[in-house]
Amino acid sequence: MRILCPTCHRPMSDHAPAEALKDARLDPQCRIIVAELVAAYPKSVPTARLFDALYFDDPNGGPDNPRSVVAVKISNLRRQLKPYGWTVPRINIGEGLHGRYRLEPIEEES
Repeated sequence: MRILCPTCHRPMSDHAPAEALKDARLDPQCRIIVAELVAAYPKSVPTARLFDALYFDDPNGGPDNPRSVVAVKISNLRRQLKPYGWTVPRINIGEGLHGRYRLEPIEEES
């Protein structure tokens, strides 16, 4: 699926993520995650950093299962970002559950 910019008619993935996603309709927590991912682009962000960004001001420290919380938010975010030509793949680092996420343009299907 090719998603074109309404202004320049180039693929949305040609734009920097901050520009391409500035008008995306996202819930507040997804907006926080996108801000972290945009700030790090094109590098990846550890799951722990995303969790900390979501719950830094929670007096109880947030839920007990940070990896699950972030995974669910990312799953929702993938659906919300697809119309803008972006996705968030998980990057596994070695063995274990220490994942990282990054913004990535969706490749055009041939």
